[in-house]
Amino acid sequence: MQDAAFYRVHAAIEQKIRGRPAGHRCYKSSVGKVSSSAKFAMVLRWLAGGSYIDIRTKFGVSRSFLFKTIWEVCDAINTTYDDDLLPVPVPTDNEPVRASKVATLAALARGYQSRSTLGVVGKCVGAIDGTRGVL
Repeated sequence: MQDAAFYRVHAAIEQKIRGRPAGHRCYKSSVGKVSSSAKFAMVLRWLAGGSYIDIRTKFGVSRSFLFKTIWEVCDAINTTYDDDLLPVPVPTDNEPVRASKVATLAALARGYQSRSTLGVVGKCVGAIDGTRGVL
């Protein structure tokens, strides 16, 4: 992730991830209070496939703090960006909104299929570390 992107996303979610994670009795690590940018960096490292042991060691946090922070940061990203990231239709959508989201997902799927070898990747709207999301 580019520095500018990190700071842009961090600024958008900072207020939601300040302090300790919900339900955690301590918000200090062995190196002192954990900043919101450190919490965001820990989660990005974990999402990129980093080992929780490696992350705990680098940031000096407990296992429970790390996993509660992962949920906290992911929830903050999801609520902040909502439909901006991936417009998933939900049952509460009215018909025009639902149709717009379905059209956007279909366009994403066509884009993936056009780039795949022989067009074999169908109904895929995104990939995270090789895991595909099916439409």
